[in-house]
Amino acid sequence: MLDLWPDDLDDFYNKIPAPAKTPKFILEEQSSLIGRKTGNFVEGLVDPEASRDLVYSPFAFSFYFVAPALDYHYKVLEIRHSSYFYPLSIGVDDDILAGLPAEMKGTIGHVVANSEDRFIEILRAIFTTEKVRSVIQAIIAQSAVKGEMATEVISSMEAS
Repeated sequence: MLDLWPDDLDDFYNKIPAPAKTPKFILEEQSSLIGRKTGNFVEGLVDPEASRDLVYSPFAFSFYFVAPALDYHYKVLEIRHSSYFYPLSIGVDDDILAGLPAEMKGTIGHVVANSEDRFIEILRAIFTTEKVRSVIQAIIAQSAVKGEMATEVISSMEAS
C-alpha cells in the first residue's frame, strides 16, 4: 500500500505535550468550585453548544449557574474558539459587559481573550461583576427559602 503521510507523524504522537488547560477545562474547574463556595445552592454547568460558525469557531460552550432546588438555569457566558484555543470570544449579556473594566470590553456583547492568562483574568472580572454577584445572591436566597418551606412542611407532617 502506498503511504502518502509525512514520515514525522509518529513524532507528533510520541511527543505529545503535557495536557493543556483548554478553555472548556478552565470553565469546568470553575463549575466545580462555585458549588463548594455556595453550599451547592448554586452549581456550575458547562454545556457544549452547536456552533453557528463551524469554520472559524467550531468549539462553543456555555457556562450556566444551576439552582437544583429551584430547577433554574442562568446563562452566565458563552465561549467560542477554533481548534487553536486562542484567541477566543466570550459572549456575555449587556449587564455583565457593563460591569467589566473598559479595557476588557470588546464588540457588542463580546470580549476577546488572546491567551490563557487573559481568559482567566476576564473570567475573574466577569465573576466579580455586580450582575453575577446579584444572580448568585438571589439564587441562594430563593433556594434557602424553598428549603425552609420544605423543612416546615416536613416538621408539620411529623408533628401530626
